Amino acid sequence: MNRSKIINYALLALGLIVLFMFIKIVNFSNVAASIAAAGLRIILFLIVFVILNILVKALRWKILIKKTTGKYIGISFAFCSIFAGVASGSIFPGRNEITKPLMLKSVYDLQLTKTIPGSLIEKIFDLLAVILIFFIAIVFIDANEYNSYLIIFGVLALMLISLLFIFPKLFKRLIRWILHLLPIKDKTKGNLHDINHVFFDSFALATDKKTALSLYSLSLVAMSIEIIRLYYLFVALGIPINFTTSTLAFTGSTLFAILTLIPGGIGVVEFSGAFIITKLEAGLELNSVSAIFFLDRIISYYLIVGLGSIILVTYNKLFPNKNSSL
Repeated sequence: MNRSKIINYALLALGLIVLFMFIKIVNFSNVAASIAAAGLRIILFLIVFVILNILVKALRWKILIKKTTGKYIGISFAFCSIFAGVASGSIFPGRNEITKPLMLKSVYDLQLTKTIPGSLIEKIFDLLAVILIFFIAIVFIDANEYNSYLIIFGVLALMLISLLFIFPKLFKRLIRWILHLLPIKDKTKGNLHDINHVFFDSFALATDKKTALSLYSLSLVAMSIEIIRLYYLFVALGIPINFTTSTLAFTGSTLFAILTLIPGGIGVVEFSGAFIITKLEAGLELNSVSAIFFLDRIISYYLIVGLGSIILVTYNKLFPNKNSSL
């Protein structure tokens, strides 16, 4: 087993430990009460939010692949690809960025070197969206002792990512120089150089003004749907939280999960999101908020992982032909 797989499995194990610790602090009587209080109508609304979110991401993936490869892919295939990608990030460590390109290779015979950069570009737009919304949210949070530090963090993060858009050739040369210095096999180094070259070529195609605006707008819409879903759940269950609080809880927990590198943010998203809410909303107990946040994650993440795992092993039967009329 190579080092990268060992690291990824170690991170997954860490995520499961964090999830176990999270579950230990959750009062499952509160979880049961939340589900009972939510009822079928609220659960169905949550599922609708999830489907809308996946549809928006599927449309973005379809646009991105068309722009970077010239190939039309079916919306149903793109929809299933999103499920599979989420599942692979939790079930098969290290396969999050490669799963959708592998599916494209199998169904549409698209080269991995042309589609893997698309997955990375997609992540960049996701990161831009979450940072922008997080930055906007902290401006409206009444927490003066934290605001100055958070605003500085938000500005620096936005500046760093903006530099990628302004000076992509500089980043390309920088990565090429770093790869040249790495003590790795020539074949591996050559493959990494190819990916670096194709990534920035694809990035240039995907970041023309019109395409970049479309991709970023869809990223913001997808992120907004998730925030609205979380806010809706709390309000529907009679928990009075501010919309800004739900916004900061979702984006903050997402950023924290990215920093920890734990596959799928397992355990980290749930705990950090509940922690943020209890810190910003007086009178709310961590156990109660954790139970509701966990309920949201069951519908919005773990359900997707379950369905995505089924898609991963059946997509060849679902999409046997290399055509876009799916």
